[in-house]
Amino acid sequence: MGCRCGGGAGSGQTSTDIIGYRAYLPGGVVSPPLDQPPYFSYREAHTEVLLAGGGTTRAIRRDPSEPAAV
Repeated sequence: MGCRCGGGAGSGQTSTDIIGYRAYLPGGVVSPPLDQPPYFSYREAHTEVLLAGGGTTRAIRRDPSEPAAV
């Protein structure tokens, strides 16, 4: 026991570079707009997709070329 097989073993990518989520809705609408901070959780963005009747939820990742915040 204790193999941690269900805990993302071998995923190869950490979630530490995800800074938020955006909902891309039909008709080109992005929620929240690009000039505002993204949703904190996947569930918030996915709820917008469900209420709109379609679309995509995407993770917003930190740009590796940007310097790390201090």
